[in-house]
Amino acid sequence: MSQTRVYFPQLAKNITISDKETIHKLIHVLRLCENSEVMVFDGKGKQGAYIIKKVKNKELSLFLKGETKECKKKGWEVALAFPLLKKIKIDFILQKATELGTDYFYPFYSRYSLNFTPQESKLLHWQKVIIESSRQSGRLFIPKIMPVCSFSQLIKIKGYPLKFIACQKGREKLTKEGFVSFKKKVIVISGPEGGFSPQELNKAQDEGFKLFRVCANILRSETAAIFCAGLIRYFTDEV
Repeated sequence: MSQTRVYFPQLAKNITISDKETIHKLIHVLRLCENSEVMVFDGKGKQGAYIIKKVKNKELSLFLKGETKECKKKGWEVALAFPLLKKIKIDFILQKATELGTDYFYPFYSRYSLNFTPQESKLLHWQKVIIESSRQSGRLFIPKIMPVCSFSQLIKIKGYPLKFIACQKGREKLTKEGFVSFKKKVIVISGPEGGFSPQELNKAQDEGFKLFRVCANILRSETAAIFCAGLIRYFTDEV
């Protein structure tokens, strides 16, 4: 049985957890009690073993056992840009791409995608999905989701030496050797089910994006986004 992990934004010798869902899971689902041990991570590279000191209806008091361990980020920084979709599809992308090691998420709207401004409650929900997936998958660093932007804004992004777009018209071949000589930052854009317009692709190429085809078949947007996240992580883990 894997060790129970919980998220808390700031680790200290003594911490108090008041999140209702976390308390319910620890006490009523996992049946933990006083003196039970849990691992707590802060999403920024720190993790430590804690002992449950007190159990109350609305809060848990935890005491640090030993020292916290801190890890620095290593390897490639992978960013995934995906189109605005229905709620359940975005949840699925965030969950699975987090498990696959994505570091940044860029939701966007384009000519053939949905276009809406997410309410604060939706943004909080997205962050909650990411945190839970990070906890479940054993990650120490929680990915960051960026504000929604337009496709034209997205393709002007700076700081990524490698930039890809997944589309049916793509001809770029992804190989391990193609990643070796670049600084370790890459962004991949996965499109809506209606694809990208020729004008959008031309503008993206003018901004340095390379076009590649994910699959001979036409994929659902959420399938393509998750595949892109896994594919890019596969190549970056190899170099």
